[in-house]
Amino acid sequence: MCLGSVPVRSIVFIILMATVLMAPWLSQGQIRGDSSYLNVTWAQGFSEQLFAGDLYPRWLPQMSLGAGSPVFYFYGPLPFYLMSPFYLVTDAESVVVLGSGLILALSGLAFYPLARAFVRPIPATIGAMLYMMTPYHFLFDVVSRATIGEQAAYVFMPLALLCAHRLNDGARWSLALAASYAGLLLSHLPSSLLFSPFLVAFSIFVAWQERAGIVIGRAAFAAALSGGLAAAYIVPAMALQHMIHPERWTSFLPTGGFLFSRDAQRDNHAREVVLLAMFFLCVASAFVARRKFPGISFVFFAFTTGALFLTTSASAWLWENLPYFDRVQFSWRVLTVFELAGCMTVTLALDTRDWGWTFPVAVAATVGAVACLLISADSVIAMKSEQEMKELVAARADAGEYLPGCRQGRKGDRLDGVSSLPIVEKSLSEIDGNAVPVFYYPMLVLEVGGEPRKIVCDAKTGFIIPESPVDGDYRVRKLTLPVERLGYLVSLASLLVLALGLAWPCAPRRRWARLELRP
Repeated sequence: MCLGSVPVRSIVFIILMATVLMAPWLSQGQIRGDSSYLNVTWAQGFSEQLFAGDLYPRWLPQMSLGAGSPVFYFYGPLPFYLMSPFYLVTDAESVVVLGSGLILALSGLAFYPLARAFVRPIPATIGAMLYMMTPYHFLFDVVSRATIGEQAAYVFMPLALLCAHRLNDGARWSLALAASYAGLLLSHLPSSLLFSPFLVAFSIFVAWQERAGIVIGRAAFAAALSGGLAAAYIVPAMALQHMIHPERWTSFLPTGGFLFSRDAQRDNHAREVVLLAMFFLCVASAFVARRKFPGISFVFFAFTTGALFLTTSASAWLWENLPYFDRVQFSWRVLTVFELAGCMTVTLALDTRDWGWTFPVAVAATVGAVACLLISADSVIAMKSEQEMKELVAARADAGEYLPGCRQGRKGDRLDGVSSLPIVEKSLSEIDGNAVPVFYYPMLVLEVGGEPRKIVCDAKTGFIIPESPVDGDYRVRKLTLPVERLGYLVSLASLLVLALGLAWPCAPRRRWARLELRP
């Protein structure tokens, strides 16, 4: 019995594993990692706007003690769409816990069909469960750093690789690749940027082993269509950065946080030990899998090695010479690819039927995964206090980069980690008598008695200053900017192309021989 392409028993095991991993935080009702309060306040604001009728909530008016935030002009909205239904039945903190658990389970369910394209169901199920419990995926992204967008990237990367692998099997796989990569773009742009070279290399490998012209053409079409599908988000995000402080995105650079270096931070040591252990397991797995899967095992092992290389100082020249890659902030974000490729390498080894090798690999993978979790948990989980979380959530604290771009930086500005709350509180205490305590952004209009007032930005505080004093009630309303309309138009046209492509009748054709057939 199957649900789609994933057997029901595999679905049960994967969901059970996700539930076990999330159990401590499900019982607490909250996660208190680095960015947890942002996840809570953004999820709350996003859900409020969504259920009030705003189908794409970009402006959250209740953020920063009511000063507002344009966060979803720039942050991927897809994970928050996934979490928003939980807001109808529980509080905002529990929404994030349930949403993280859902995304974790979806990542395992997405890994399964990729693995199943090469191996039998049982190894594919084991690989999916290992994928969910890899340390960077679970302990860093879900618990310690609590980066909801990067968590969602783990769902769409294996789906994109699966679709690229099947590009020779029909034009619809090109459409599926476009949808998968668009999902990645709509979730987390830094992960999209880091994953793209590996996806291109994988597509070239598929083209080399099969009909190159058709595969490359379909991959190029998928790339263009995925950009169109995500245009409603990407076009405004790229065009409107002047209205915030994007320079904070490069306050951390990939070259400043390498692992395995003398300058590495002390809290990276556990991560380095775990990475080396995982890498040596991948070496052994690639050796075991090389006979049955000579081509694909080499590709995934090469990805594992390449991703690990990019976390070291030996890759500094590459980071320094690639445009836009400074926006990913941390070189070790490429560990998303490391863990995906590493889990695929181990999964291939588990399917070789050579029990002299596969049994030790299975034991090592299981013991290693548990040991990695314990080592990492002991060293990297630095929870915020419950009181600190309550204060930040109550104030709807926001990140510093989303302060108005028209607000000039001032001596004495203080950011608590990534939170702009101290600056907001200081600005509110210095507000001019004629100012409105809402941050100024180009898409906002101030209405008094139903009539719009001309407004400017107070460079000292970032608040709105109307051309004349406001007497009585006023309303701050968000307009739809031309660049937003352009993004919507491109995405709508791309959705139409996707729908027509999926509806187009496809005649069955002979399956071409593959280098490595699915069992």
